[in-house]
Amino acid sequence: MKTKNIVIFVIVTIIILLTAYITVFGITINGKNYFKRVDNITTGLDISGGVSVTYQAVNDGEITESDLESAKAVICKRVEASGIYDYFIRIDNAKGQIAIEIPADTSNTEVDPLEVVKSLAQTAEVKFVDEEGNVLISGSDIASATVSTEAVDVSGLPSPHVVLNFSDEGKNKFADATEANVGKTISIMLDDEVLLSPKVNERIESNSAIITLGGGSYSEKKEQAAEYATLINSGALPFTLEVINKEYIGAYVGSKALEVSVIVAVIVLALVCVFMIVVYRLQGLVASLALIAYSTLVLLVMSYFGISLTLPGIAGLILSVGMAVDSNILIFERFNEELKAKVSYKKAFERSFKNAMSAIVDGNVTTMIVALLLFMLGTSSVKGFGLVLFLGVLLSLFTAVFITKLLLKQILPLADKSKFLFGLKKEAK
Repeated sequence: MKTKNIVIFVIVTIIILLTAYITVFGITINGKNYFKRVDNITTGLDISGGVSVTYQAVNDGEITESDLESAKAVICKRVEASGIYDYFIRIDNAKGQIAIEIPADTSNTEVDPLEVVKSLAQTAEVKFVDEEGNVLISGSDIASATVSTEAVDVSGLPSPHVVLNFSDEGKNKFADATEANVGKTISIMLDDEVLLSPKVNERIESNSAIITLGGGSYSEKKEQAAEYATLINSGALPFTLEVINKEYIGAYVGSKALEVSVIVAVIVLALVCVFMIVVYRLQGLVASLALIAYSTLVLLVMSYFGISLTLPGIAGLILSVGMAVDSNILIFERFNEELKAKVSYKKAFERSFKNAMSAIVDGNVTTMIVALLLFMLGTSSVKGFGLVLFLGVLLSLFTAVFITKLLLKQILPLADKSKFLFGLKKEAK
């Protein structure tokens, strides 16, 4: 075994273990948090509880069941745009009310849990208005809104802003509006708030317009831009919503269930690692490191994107762990079969991955398709389960294909010296 192989194996192992440690415990120096620990992951209604808000629809005219369904769809889009899929929403057609329950950390005294529902009831009607108050362009003329951080002034510095992309009709209206208001201002409004009032210098034939933001730090502007984009993309509510009741709700099963689930998951992961090492020796060690890398990646992704973790989601993660183990076993068994046939370890390595990959990809892709369908067609916790399962299987496939392959390649020379270290009996020589 060459020194280069040993160095690469040790470096990759250290990176995996160090990343796992940082993910679990975080980095805090002199009281300052440089990297949040794993408990930063958002938990669902069943684990941490949340808030319950009841809205009353208010409109000058009649409020139909269709209007309430449209409002429900808009609210769902806004909730899911923030990465929350574990929520419950229901309509009371007789009273014209919409009630929603959203997960929130009620134990965190620094953040008001009711902040998560602050923007849900915002009408979010976008319009371009001239100096006389005439509406030139409405929300229906805007196809989408995106967040951009490209420079918008002569400084060349990145600045978060919202890009409004017009529909074909909206593009024509924008060109006509700017032509008719040369030398005047056109205000871009979100409900009753004026976001921007630029002066028009000439006719503008463009399929987009931008909304720049005022004062604040870069992160504050980016957060504000993301909120505006979410509100615009989700569409405007067909009527005004007034909050008539809001309260905190307790967890359905409690945080104890999460503690037990985490303990069980750690025990299962440890037992799987021990089993793999006992049966496959060095290959089992490689599989164990790949599993640790997989678990770390899942936690990092969920924490970074704010994906809420529920008990069904934990079940999805455990299922994806099984998929990861299965992928490694397929590779190792193929590898050992080639060694038993007295094929050189280099050819055995190449053939094992080549022959096992079709079965691994087929199994993982079909599972991801099912998970994707659950996410697209399911509701609340079912949607969350599908998302976590899809994420878990995707990352397990990545670790099996890349990390396992990288580590296994470094210990290949030992296969020529001791097949026992690869889980083969001595008579297999």
